[in-house]
Amino acid sequence: MVRAHIHFLTQPPLSQNAFIWPYAIQVPRCIGSCSVRRDIVECRAKTKVDIPLQAYRVPYHSSRKRREVMDEFAKLKDPIHHLSKRSTTGVQILSLNVEGHSECKCECA
Repeated sequence: MVRAHIHFLTQPPLSQNAFIWPYAIQVPRCIGSCSVRRDIVECRAKTKVDIPLQAYRVPYHSSRKRREVMDEFAKLKDPIHHLSKRSTTGVQILSLNVEGHSECKCECA
């Protein structure tokens, strides 16, 4: 069975003065289940899919706390548009590919 798995994007160190947002996404991953009295041996993807993502690298002063940055995002109706206007260096858009599973093959003992 395929279930959503929370995948966390890597945060850059504070020295880079940046925050990657969104920082968590749901990715479909294979998890298994067997009938009563049988244990799962292995559960792997039969079919894999590439999930294209866009992450936003938002420059900010390193002394600002991450929580404050998230609070600022929460106040904005269109964070990307507003932050692009307000930021001196703008918002950089990063394209990422994350591997997800669309079909599973599980073996039970």
